[in-house]
Amino acid sequence: MSGVRSSANETLSRWVFQGIPVIVGIGIVAAFALHFSFGLSLSKLAVPIAVLLGIQVIFYVSMYPARMRSKRTGDLRLGAVVAGMYALFIVLAGMY
Repeated sequence: MSGVRSSANETLSRWVFQGIPVIVGIGIVAAFALHFSFGLSLSKLAVPIAVLLGIQVIFYVSMYPARMRSKRTGDLRLGAVVAGMYALFIVLAGMY
């Protein structure tokens, strides 16, 4: 086995169960890093971290259909649109 997964094993549930724990873990580590580095209370960090995690999760899940379409057709436009929307929402959340 070369380690390359076939597309038959890629399902939405597998995609979600592999990626979401990593995203949530990074958010928790970031919250504690901000807490210990700058002395911010975790209660003040809860809402901003939750909003950023929500944006991450929504766009991570929405990349699954874009990936499947690009594998099927070779067309990357849907992925580019999703990535652009992700960047827009992250920047707007950061500006707020």
